[in-house]
Amino acid sequence: MGCDPVLFLEDDCLPVSKNWDWQWRIATALFGHVSFAHPKLDAWRISGTGTPTDPIANHKATSQCLATSGLALAEVGFLDTRFKGYGVGHAEWTNRMKRAGYGFKRCLDTLGRMGSANLYIHGGLVADDGPTFRNKDTVERNQKLYEEIKREPIYRNPWSNEDERSRFLAEQAAAGIGSTRHQALLGHEEERQSLLGDHHLGSYDRAYRRAFGEPKSFLRSSGWLSSIALAIPAYDGEIIPWFNYTFVDLLRERVRPDWDVFEFGAGYSTLWWSKHVTSVHSVEHDEHWADLIRALCPPEKSAIESRPADSTYSEAILNSGEKRYDIIVVDGFDRPACISRSMQYLKPDGSMIVDNSNRQEYREAIDAVKAQGFRELSLKGPAPMTHQVETTSLLYRADNSFGL
Repeated sequence: MGCDPVLFLEDDCLPVSKNWDWQWRIATALFGHVSFAHPKLDAWRISGTGTPTDPIANHKATSQCLATSGLALAEVGFLDTRFKGYGVGHAEWTNRMKRAGYGFKRCLDTLGRMGSANLYIHGGLVADDGPTFRNKDTVERNQKLYEEIKREPIYRNPWSNEDERSRFLAEQAAAGIGSTRHQALLGHEEERQSLLGDHHLGSYDRAYRRAFGEPKSFLRSSGWLSSIALAIPAYDGEIIPWFNYTFVDLLRERVRPDWDVFEFGAGYSTLWWSKHVTSVHSVEHDEHWADLIRALCPPEKSAIESRPADSTYSEAILNSGEKRYDIIVVDGFDRPACISRSMQYLKPDGSMIVDNSNRQEYREAIDAVKAQGFRELSLKGPAPMTHQVETTSLLYRADNSFGL
């Protein structure tokens, strides 16, 4: 209880990379359910490289390691206990995940039929296969059971009969899990939703209504709820900058692959820019965070430097020399100083993005830029990782690469 995402790791699969679990957090935030890309699946790969943002699509099913978000688990429930022994049970659980809308990509299988392929990442793991416990009769029995039950309702309790129920609840009680919490987990939809606490859909319906009117399915389908629960900004299966969704829509519509970008504040936005523009240069005050982002960004398109959160932070752009940028993003520390230093490093048609631009402590610096002939487009909307309505501004001149 309280874990999100939930990671299931078998003993024949070993972590070998620093911060390996972070890769699983990102992939789960984007797709809700992913598994380990075991080398034995390579022959059936359809697409993807196996990174958290570009998982391998494959119609085969295996589960040396798998992860699920709390939202997905609340909807789908547990492995079905009617499966006994080796095989098929995890594939049936994965199929229920896909029926609920998690962890798949629509693509053709090897016979040319359209289907929902499973998603796999390497995730900093290696296979260390042990002896198999596969038994032909057990697999055949489980396969027959799967065919019989695959159209049953998606959610499963962690028991299939009263004896299993009694034993399970006794184990939970011995572990100190009270009846209210385990009953919420075990099959009552209203109580199960309340497990999300502040992440409950209703809270974000209300936030969306305040911003845009009637609540939308956007809250769940876009990834907003997952971004709240997992603290990772997601939108339509993509890691996005931590701007409000309205401004992100503008970026996604207008971004150009020939742009050069400078960012004050490395983070998920650096990862997003690195996939959409020619180059992104970021400065970050937290060396550990910078390391995490470097591990995900293509090095040929990104440079992330670390500087302390003092005056040297805003001076980082001075290292650019004669280089000029299409976009300068001001986030993180010392924003007024970063805004002031940035104007001279923009290309003639370049623009500046200032997040949280409604804050009064940034207004003087923003107005100084506007006094130099810049216009301000301020967009408000719900933002990932919060139920607040946030403001992001674009500072641009009459001739600008955004086409405004």
